[in-house]
Amino acid sequence: MLRIFILVIGLVLIAQGTLAQEEEKPPVLMEKIVETSPDGKFAMRIKYDKALNDRMLSGNNPKPPHDIFSQAISMIELVSLPEKEAVAILFDAEKEGGNTFGITLLWSTDSKWCAFFLSYPRTGYTTVYNLRGKKFKAVNKPEDLSPPTKGSVRNEHIIPKRWVKPGTLQLSVERVFRGDDEADGVNGFIARFDGKGKFQILRKIR
Repeated sequence: MLRIFILVIGLVLIAQGTLAQEEEKPPVLMEKIVETSPDGKFAMRIKYDKALNDRMLSGNNPKPPHDIFSQAISMIELVSLPEKEAVAILFDAEKEGGNTFGITLLWSTDSKWCAFFLSYPRTGYTTVYNLRGKKFKAVNKPEDLSPPTKGSVRNEHIIPKRWVKPGTLQLSVERVFRGDDEADGVNGFIARFDGKGKFQILRKIR
């Protein structure tokens, strides 16, 4: 009886260990190449958990852009084509977190600039990238690319709309103010970037 008892305990422990190993297995990541640049030399690569994404697609959820749910995304990069070598990291879930978000990538006509918009329910900001050598470098911090306001902002989204020309970007402004603060009438603006980490707001759009 003692041997049988020990054998049963051993089998239970093995089964528990197997289940624990299965739970600890990292997700199998897939990738999707989207938003190719006008010259065809670059694109955006989205790495995501295929199993989680497939479960969400099979449910009653509205289909997201590129058929990839933000909850399944682990990494978003710019890559060169056809090599698929990473030339910039746009989003890293381990560093930035967040569960539900939207993304937009807007290329300039010469393919040397792109604007990446990361949107959460209450905030969303734009980061501009410029091609320097073989890599794309961010030329602004996301929250810095926002026209100043005297009101107390509760929700804010700064959205890229179009490249007026390479290095000059038009953006829209969507704000919700706290309390009795009134909207400042700014619906957008045009910014020019020098490629060295500085930008200038040329004109506000009211």
